[in-house]
Amino acid sequence: MPGHARPRRAFSFSLSPALAVALAVALAGAGAAPAAGGSRRGSFDRAPFVHGRDARPAGAVAHAPAAFLAGDALSPTERTSPALAALLADVDTELARLVPGPRVAPAADVARGAPRVRFGCLSGDPGPDGNVASDGECDPRTRRMRFDVEGPSRAWREAAAAAAGDSVGALVVVQLSLGQHWVRQQDWKGAKAIELGRGRRVPVPWLTSLDDPVEVLQLTGALVARDGRVLRVAAEGLAARRTGMTASVLGAQEILTEEDLAAARAAARDDLPGAPPAWRAALEALVGALLEPR
Repeated sequence: MPGHARPRRAFSFSLSPALAVALAVALAGAGAAPAAGGSRRGSFDRAPFVHGRDARPAGAVAHAPAAFLAGDALSPTERTSPALAALLADVDTELARLVPGPRVAPAADVARGAPRVRFGCLSGDPGPDGNVASDGECDPRTRRMRFDVEGPSRAWREAAAAAAGDSVGALVVVQLSLGQHWVRQQDWKGAKAIELGRGRRVPVPWLTSLDDPVEVLQLTGALVARDGRVLRVAAEGLAARRTGMTASVLGAQEILTEEDLAAARAAARDDLPGAPPAWRAALEALVGALLEPR
């Protein structure tokens, strides 16, 4: 069954070479250090998708309820998709098992100020020629991905610290979201795949375009210090929706359907002992990357 599709925009503007270099340096610096404000972090062409300090947190580790980061108006949400709501509930329950410290759940109005971690292809950055793709559009000249991190609000930091108690040194935040990932060519024969995370690749048909990103359902997470600094971020993909040839020719991108989301929840990792649900294996890898850096 064909999925819904969203149009892709395509426009750019040009910077002078000097300004392009200055902007690139500024963005690279913004992504390098933990901070409570917004930042762009890392540059990845393959997993593992982890960025930040390697030091383990001092004291106990708390966790916030798993949340869904809404995308554009065409994307599903936990309110419109029963499958997505069920998957989010599963993730939240398992997160409490993996991070058994205090559960920090600020009131709804404060919870909106929680840290936000998105992961996907680069957009809004100057390329080698000084041109800048429109913000929100993936730039095929780079074919890399990064984290976009928004630090917590002051109200959230204060509420989380008060609820966690003095013994807690850091807090884990996990979010379910949709991102844009690049398809990769695997060998000289033309085999293609999407690398969803550590040790997991999903093959795609040979005719799939390398120039168009695909929508990926993913888990993102952050390790947040008591003072609100985002110390480390990570991402693990769950499922991808390939855009068919017809939609691609028309300049559109197919988005995940209710059937895709239900299948993502039911999928198992047959390559792992006990064939655990794929989402559970991804969550374990995500939490491990945040708490046990390698």
